[in-house]
Amino acid sequence: MFAKPNRAYLETMRRHPLFWLPNALTLMRCVLGVVVAYIIFMVAGKEASLLEIVSSQRVDMETRLIHQEMISNFRTFWGHVAFVIFALSAVTDFFDGFLARRWGVESKFGRLLDPIADKIFVGVPLLTLAWTSGWPWPIALPVLVIVGRDVLITVLRFIGLGADAMKVNFVAKMKTFIEMILIAVFLLLMALAETPDPFLSNYLSVWTVVLWATAALSAYTGVVYIAGIIFLQFRKSAPQENGPEINDETTEQETFNTDTN
Repeated sequence: MFAKPNRAYLETMRRHPLFWLPNALTLMRCVLGVVVAYIIFMVAGKEASLLEIVSSQRVDMETRLIHQEMISNFRTFWGHVAFVIFALSAVTDFFDGFLARRWGVESKFGRLLDPIADKIFVGVPLLTLAWTSGWPWPIALPVLVIVGRDVLITVLRFIGLGADAMKVNFVAKMKTFIEMILIAVFLLLMALAETPDPFLSNYLSVWTVVLWATAALSAYTGVVYIAGIIFLQFRKSAPQENGPEINDETTEQETFNTDTN
């Protein structure tokens, strides 16, 4: 026979029948981040194959113009698709937490999954972008800083070095927001830029500068997080002579507002 639902499950069901929706939105953000990355990869591959024909000396000018237009149309269509998917998915970053709090269905699984979803949602498209660009160091280096920092923080959380109760500070929220804006702007450029576009190099230069600034911000929040862990571990291990015992909960509240994003 079927096992009876446990008490925690029934209590969550009693709070709201759609208790599963916030975590479903978070999982959807993970999947759609990979979908956006695939679209970037697909467009880059198609564009490369068509550019071989355009640059070939064996075809006439009319054939080159036709294939040049094909490149533009293909990139424009899929750029719009990727932008819409990414923008709608980014909105779920607000609604999953909002609904969980409003319905009283917050869970430890959701608190753990949400920052991981953000890292996948941002990191996979950024890595794909650097890969399809041929790993030029002005793009590859800041991308690796951003992704490397996120992987390090995630590993630290999984091995228990990082408290679930640490609050997300404003700088960390701003970092995640800027990363999402960066990807959205790139997708817009992919959708709206003409072939050839004399101003495209200028747009990409500004975009790269913002990418570097975001990498610096990401590195800063990573250092703050690690400093918070060191402080937390020091407070736990410090001998207490004339005061209350310091447990995980009180120490987490007294330490930095460290980044969990």
